[in-house]
Amino acid sequence: MLNTKRTGFLFGIRKKKSNRLNKNRKKTVRNNKSNNTNPKLKNKNNNNVNKSKLIKNGVNKTNVLSKSNLLCCENSIKYFKWISDRSDFLSLYVGNEIFKKPKNSNKNEIHVHLDHQTRSICSINKVEYTTNFLISENIQKNNGFQWPIGVESKMLLNRPSDTNKFINLAIFASKKPNGSGVVNTITGGPYKKPASGQRDDRTNMNNVLKKTYPVKKIPFQNYLQRLVNSQYSLCPEGNGIDTHRFYESYAMGSRPIIRRGILSDLHSNFDAKIVENWSDVPKFNKTSTFVPDLEKLTVGYWAYKSLRSRCKIVQFFSKGHIEQWRNFLETARRVGVDDLIVVYPLDEETANTCVKEGVEVRKNLLGQINIKSVSFSKDGWKKIMDLKIMAIKDAVNRGDFILYLDTDIVLLKDPLKTLFKLTPTDIIIQNDKGNGDLNDNSIQSILCAGCIFFYPTRNSINFINKWKDINLNYGHDQRSFNSIKNLNIAKISLLPRKDFPNGALYWIGKSNQIRYPNLDPVLIHNNYIIGVNAKNERFKKSGLWFLNSNT
Repeated sequence: MLNTKRTGFLFGIRKKKSNRLNKNRKKTVRNNKSNNTNPKLKNKNNNNVNKSKLIKNGVNKTNVLSKSNLLCCENSIKYFKWISDRSDFLSLYVGNEIFKKPKNSNKNEIHVHLDHQTRSICSINKVEYTTNFLISENIQKNNGFQWPIGVESKMLLNRPSDTNKFINLAIFASKKPNGSGVVNTITGGPYKKPASGQRDDRTNMNNVLKKTYPVKKIPFQNYLQRLVNSQYSLCPEGNGIDTHRFYESYAMGSRPIIRRGILSDLHSNFDAKIVENWSDVPKFNKTSTFVPDLEKLTVGYWAYKSLRSRCKIVQFFSKGHIEQWRNFLETARRVGVDDLIVVYPLDEETANTCVKEGVEVRKNLLGQINIKSVSFSKDGWKKIMDLKIMAIKDAVNRGDFILYLDTDIVLLKDPLKTLFKLTPTDIIIQNDKGNGDLNDNSIQSILCAGCIFFYPTRNSINFINKWKDINLNYGHDQRSFNSIKNLNIAKISLLPRKDFPNGALYWIGKSNQIRYPNLDPVLIHNNYIIGVNAKNERFKKSGLWFLNSNT
């Protein structure tokens, strides 16, 4: 249960929470080494499974950070302002003043609060600003999620050389042995009456520790180097409750020390050393190792962590695809996203199967078509494609982030973690080009209607409405989608091919031969081959079938 008395970026989500929490879930990525498998994704049907399809722990730390995704106030405000400008469910507050509010808010509205003055050294924005910090009375009025303020924006984003050095040092710190000693870099303040309305933590720390850990003012790059060379860094509260020094210390591999307070839960995510009193600092054992996780210093990491409960994986199918869907479900369970699946079934057998599997079912479309009479390219098939778009429309209209996936897909990683790292656009869709070129990312490519991520924006809804209106003329959801992609109804971008390959990219032709054996995708879409049985067989022969008689 989240503590409503915490600060930082704060989300108040007025919506029923997901039944399953994603706390402490094991992070997994695909394993390309045949001698290092994860038993959780062992293929139970085929002992000769290609182990490069299995998942292992760990992420690539060397290319995680960039200027555009670095966790700081400027990038965080930019991200949420983009959503707020385009949606009717998000209000953005900076300090305790309204920064952006939708015209037509609804019951699913999210409140976003930032514990910082934007008209300060931290701001680059010259027009819109606020002068107040988030104060404790405002926090208590909302039930929400803490969002960290991150590193200092203006000092880094306005100085490319400092930004590059910061990122390079952070990468170095994520690999280096720990430094030594405790560093004190507090040169500002004190704040006898902090704007936060909380304690003057900085004065208290200096009164207790300044003689033990003396400080002198140094240039920013020297300050970073001191952090790199130190094992611990003193990080008291300042004028606000959250501090940039905390995140800069973490990035440089210097474990932050804080005094227990209302942000202790948030700071625990960064492995902070929490003391009850500043006088405890000289006493504790300082031999522990510490390596920063650079993912935690990105906007995308916290966007996923805070918005996951507003995400749904939507699927739409009939009883002929049940077994294929159950294979998808098995992979969703193993990467930890099965609690997000919502199915719009076309028949009672499909609905009952989903209920037995513990998956949410929405029966809006039940009984609207006789599945037995449907055949490809006839009127019945056109009606099914129309119903699919209706399912997507219903889901997006509820104000959720929607990932629509066909049943002929397997998941090898949590797709939402990757999606929230991408530059936001109204719609992000799979490239369905029929070649094996990993770098073919032209928006003029064929776009795949079987793998689409929708931000719940007004533009997305307008696009879906137009898509539905013209689909009966085409009788094919993908052709109708592509026919309107250039009408500027919504901003559309492509999913990275290396992470979201289609069947033509992943396999060579209609064979079972894998084109790029070392590819490390998020998911694999088994299209470019026709027929449920043919697809299932290719999954099995490629080591991507995870069902057996007991599953």
